[in-house]
Order: sequence, then structure tokens, then C-alpha cells
Amino acid sequence: MGADALEMLLNAEGLAPLLKIYSLILPLLIIHTHNLILMQAKFDFKAYFFAGIAKSLPFFLVISLYYFSQESIDLAQLAWYQNYAYAIAVLVSWFQVRGLLKFHWAWHRYWMKEIFHFGKFVFGTNLISMLTSSLDKFLLGALLSPVQVAIANTAGRVMNMIEIPVNSIASITYPKASAAHEKMQVPEIVLIFEKTVGMMFSITLPFFIFVLLLAEPLIYYIAGEAYMGAAPFLRILSLMSVLSPFE
Repeated sequence: MGADALEMLLNAEGLAPLLKIYSLILPLLIIHTHNLILMQAKFDFKAYFFAGIAKSLPFFLVISLYYFSQESIDLAQLAWYQNYAYAIAVLVSWFQVRGLLKFHWAWHRYWMKEIFHFGKFVFGTNLISMLTSSLDKFLLGALLSPVQVAIANTAGRVMNMIEIPVNSIASITYPKASAAHEKMQVPEIVLIFEKTVGMMFSITLPFFIFVLLLAEPLIYYIAGEAYMGAAPFLRILSLMSVLSPFE
């Protein structure tokens, strides 16, 4: 019911079945996220890397296969392939952390309370982050045609390129900062923050300049001539990449 309502609200025909297909994999993604957090806690970034690759590489290979074979694929099939890729990632991440998993079936009121209070802040932070990063898509979907939304979304896909290294840096430095906070090492936290912002800025600033100068060739290479209207929108969005290290 909710999927059908979103399809009508966003004026996107065919969205409802895609949302229903994607929702099937969400319980498994909870396990995958839990495994990734364990890897971060143990500073096992090599395993973290392979767990991330296991989620994106199979899906990329499927798309490449269809592209080079010039066979057609509908969106429902694509959604199922994405689910299969996520299922593979869950298996890979479980295999990597299987030695860290210890199940104790018991009720601990203290830990349930601690996890609940920690979880509500994490949930709120992630929800606000998701809404702010996706609000433009919701508004565009409600106000514009699917074609116009697709053009704007092309610019968003280009911006995802810079989010990958920035998020990778954050996934490494955040647990280190948390460990320093537990030991009340304030100077160490300040040093980690300064290095993190510096590393991110050294990536985002060249990206911003690159997009300003070469937005049209970039859009043409990635999406084709039909989406050249996304170039001005991409230039505006690229400004956010400079600000993202300070978030």
C-alpha cells in the first residue's frame, strides 16, 4: 500500500513493484550492516573493503554483461539482480566475521537500555541524513516529469563518485576517534579530525574543479547526449562536495 502511494506521489509509474522487490532484501541488509560494524570495531578494513566490493561488483558485472551483449533488461529484473548481489554480500561479510560471532541467549536489561538509547540517536541521525540527501529527489519527483527527474538524477550519480572515497575515509577514522574518546584522549581526537578533514578536502577540491571545467564531457561520457541538460545542475551540486568534509 505504501509503495503504491509513493508511486502516485512521485509521479513515477512502475516504482511500486521496484520498492516491493527491494524491500525483500532489507532484513538481510541488517545482518550485513552489523557485520560491517564488527569489522570497523576490529579495524579490519581489508575485510571491510571486500565486503563492500561483494555488494557492488556482481551487480556491475551483470550490467556490463547486458551492455556488451546489447540485450534488453527491464527494471524489475534489474531490481532482482541487485537483491542477489546484496545476498552475496551478506554471505561474504558473514564469512569474514564468523569467528567474532558469539551468541548468548539471555536478557540483559542494562545492555538493552544502552543499545536502545544509542540506537535512537543513530536512527535519528541516519534518518535526517537520508532525508536531507534525498529531499531534492522527492521534490523533483513530485514537481517534474520522470524525464526531467532522470536528467537531474544523472548529476546525482556523478556526485556518488566523490562520496565513495569520502565515506571510506570516514569509515576508517570514526572508530579510531571513538576509541580515543573512550580513553578521554582529547588531543588525539582533535588530531584525527584535522587529518580526516584534510584528507577529504584533498579529494573533494580537485573533484570540484574538475567538474566545473569538464561537466559537459563528463555527462556525455556517462549518460549520453540526451542528458546534457544535467551539466549545469551538476556544477551546482559539485559545490556540496567541497562542504562535505566539514559535515
